[in-house]
Amino acid sequence: MILPFEIIYLHQIRGFATATAGLVLATILGTATLVTPPSGTLLDHFRPKPILIAGNLTSALGYAGFAFVDRPWQAFACAVVGGAGVGAARTANQTLLITLVTPEQRTASFALGRVASNLGLGSGATVAGFIVASAQHLRSFQTLYLFDAITYAALALVVLAMVPNRRAAAAHAGAVGRGFRRSPAIAGS
Repeated sequence: MILPFEIIYLHQIRGFATATAGLVLATILGTATLVTPPSGTLLDHFRPKPILIAGNLTSALGYAGFAFVDRPWQAFACAVVGGAGVGAARTANQTLLITLVTPEQRTASFALGRVASNLGLGSGATVAGFIVASAQHLRSFQTLYLFDAITYAALALVVLAMVPNRRAAAAHAGAVGRGFRRSPAIAGS
């Protein structure tokens, strides 16, 4: 919901320089990128469900904090927290998905996930655009950030209550002997 409006919020509403606002956004994505490899290592040792829940709750905390930032250092701190949650949650989400579907369903499930993600980005940004267009003041943006945080927390609750807690290794065991390494065309080359 808030992705297209973060620079507007940080620059026009909070008064940060546009370069600072851009660096805050880069910090979110940079932190998510840096957190991804250690998240993968954690997933080698722990089940994906608790890591996904922790990642979503961390994202909720980071994005809720954005609603109340007054200084750039606060925005950078929220960006690091939110980005860390996003990095961990995305990695755990993909791993959890593999544990829930059969190897034959994986391609379709990943494709559906991408479509749903893009649909969510587009529809969320549209709704947020109407909210911001109707009232471009601090409360509108705070509402967006808090609602975004609520969606992360709600997803964590849904995962906690409804998703089985399987190990990724069990899902991988069914796929042994498959894939590109075992393909006759590649094995013979």
